[in-house]
Amino acid sequence: METIVLYEGGDVIILPGESPTKQYQVQSHCLANASVVFRAMLFGGFYEGGPRSSNSPMLIHLKDDDAKATGIVLAVIHYKQAEDSPFQDPEEAYLLAQLCDKYNCITPLGPLMSHWVASLVRNVQTMEFEHICMLTAVAEWMGNHKAFASLTQHLIMSRNVSLTDLMTLGARTMSDSTLVRLCARREEARSEVRKAIAVLASDTGVCSCRFSLSAEAIMIHVTFLEHSSTDSVANSVRSLVQALSFRDFAVCASRHNALPSVLMEEKKQVVMRQLRLEAEYFQGLSLNQ
Repeated sequence: METIVLYEGGDVIILPGESPTKQYQVQSHCLANASVVFRAMLFGGFYEGGPRSSNSPMLIHLKDDDAKATGIVLAVIHYKQAEDSPFQDPEEAYLLAQLCDKYNCITPLGPLMSHWVASLVRNVQTMEFEHICMLTAVAEWMGNHKAFASLTQHLIMSRNVSLTDLMTLGARTMSDSTLVRLCARREEARSEVRKAIAVLASDTGVCSCRFSLSAEAIMIHVTFLEHSSTDSVANSVRSLVQALSFRDFAVCASRHNALPSVLMEEKKQVVMRQLRLEAEYFQGLSLNQ
């Protein structure tokens, strides 16, 4: 078995995982200072506690803990972890954050975790949905407000996933409170788009006549919203509005002795206000921790 010496003359040997291939020589006071759980384990009444010295280090087998994640936690606590990200994928980040939460050592690992997670968040557009949920949980656990806002905004606006899948897969990793708020904000965003489509189909804010935009052109966006991301539908509606021609308002204009171009611009303004084209609104549809 390989021995990783994180503290020369350390008085504790930790063996992580069900069938450990590595053991870590560490210092009990470093562990105790970093984690109240380790402090209780080493200096309290837990069964792991007991006599120890550098000549006769105590053996602690953490069989329920992920071996790689445990090694990273121990290395960071002893200032031996490289700055480069040790993660191959978001699942490894999730296992590490889960371990930090278990041992209540989020504070010493928080800054490094934020740095490591940032490199993963940059790939969110091509990431599997379940991995995004994992990173969202990581950001929440570690108090990474920037990553949490970015990930939840992506889930609310950009990810094409059903509400059922969001509830089912999200529940495996995210907290109940985050999941409930996420679903609510997601529906809020979709509701805004539905209202804009309704305004586009109605005569609100223009006149009491119908203009000649086909029902098919309207309904395709209603059905599109049920199986597409919110921002893709919102952008599609914006494109439809921008493509309106003054000829679409010829009948209304003749009845009201008005210029078709004026009625068209009024219609565009009403729909765009409902979509809140200003980026602040949809960008604001993230969650605060």
